[in-house]
Amino acid sequence: MHQTSLMKIHMILYRFASESIETACDYAYKGVEQDSTLADEYFFSRLPVMEKRIAQAGVRLAVLLNRIFNATEAERMTKIYES
Repeated sequence: MHQTSLMKIHMILYRFASESIETACDYAYKGVEQDSTLADEYFFSRLPVMEKRIAQAGVRLAVLLNRIFNATEAERMTKIYES
């Protein structure tokens, strides 16, 4: 794989990780005290965000695998994430 392509993949993955960290800080851990026991209400209230993040991860993994196994198609998909 070309060095430029590897750099693009790295930048995309960094963005995905940053989104996850931001979501965790802004939503998942909001209002949680250290060493506290979390109740079902906590988990159920975060479930929609978790489901969305898992769906995004699946789509993003598919794009990454396409990029690895089919560079031509992957170039097109990379442009979608860069816009």
